[in-house]
Amino acid sequence: TMKAAKELGYIPFKWDIDTIDWKYRNEPEIIINRVKNKDVKDGSIILMHPTKATTECLDDIINIIKSKELKPGKLSDIFE
Repeated sequence: TMKAAKELGYIPFKWDIDTIDWKYRNEPEIIINRVKNKDVKDGSIILMHPTKATTECLDDIINIIKSKELKPGKLSDIFE
């Protein structure tokens, strides 16, 4: 898939932190703990979906990122 995307001129991005929020859509604490226990680093991409639990714990996820002296952003920031 990555090779085909590149051949078509696309820039593929792969997440490296999976919140599995689709599965824990009513359990924000599990999502928070998943992010806490992962190696979030400069350039990490955290996969999230628009679930109720993700919305509830987004501030916590941002604080986890900031606690590592990193700046949260979005993929579109890379292309601006």
